[in-house]
Amino acid sequence: MIINPYLVQPSGPSYGTLTTAWIAATGETDLTILGALNTLETDLTTYGLTAKMTALYPFAGGTSVKHSYNFMNTAANQLSFVGGWTHSSTGSLPNGTNAYANTGILASSFGTDYMLNFYSRTDSDGLLSDLGAYNETNTTVAVEVLTRLSGSLYMDIPRVNERITVANSDSRGNYIFFNNSSNGRRAFRNSTSLINTTYLAVAMTNKDLIFSDWGNLASPRYSNRQLAFGGFGSNFTATDAANYYTAVQAFQTTLSRQV
Repeated sequence: MIINPYLVQPSGPSYGTLTTAWIAATGETDLTILGALNTLETDLTTYGLTAKMTALYPFAGGTSVKHSYNFMNTAANQLSFVGGWTHSSTGSLPNGTNAYANTGILASSFGTDYMLNFYSRTDSDGLLSDLGAYNETNTTVAVEVLTRLSGSLYMDIPRVNERITVANSDSRGNYIFFNNSSNGRRAFRNSTSLINTTYLAVAMTNKDLIFSDWGNLASPRYSNRQLAFGGFGSNFTATDAANYYTAVQAFQTTLSRQV
């Protein structure tokens, strides 16, 4: 066969820097997943969120290795899955008895300016921590989020002997929590504001943030809610939270796993 050197040969898709690095780390070849990630990268840039993010976990690819990578920097803060997990195309499902995922990110590294996020695909009620960082010697700087306990969301970030509780009848959705001196303390489920207060938190504990538990070995609260996204950052506003949800939900919709 003779190939005409003057004909332009077809080339594959072109991806952004973050998506390209994620491909190199995971070996992913599924074009739907890669397209969704590339659009996510573009959306984060368009909304001015890239510089505000420390870590993003898309839970895409269906394996524990692929689900472990930090999309913002595949060389840093790779998740460590502990206990029983089921990894699939819809995310990572903890068994609710001994499973959690360690981010390796110190909660204290954000000071009092933080954004914490996770996307739950499971509706369940109970004493189940979706996110936490527990300090055995100083519980006033511990971190804990329970999206649904007796029909309410509980937010201790950090505790400071003050727990914020608000009605929440469905633990599914994209949850965003942030605090800073300009915007106070906020919590959103999807596009709905759940908490809006001027209360400003002290710095969080010098312990790693973990998904699906709160890090108290003596009294664990293992979650059974499937994770389909997670993220950590700083300097968020209500507009950022809305744009972030738009980007994340578009990602989930492309993968046909939105709730």
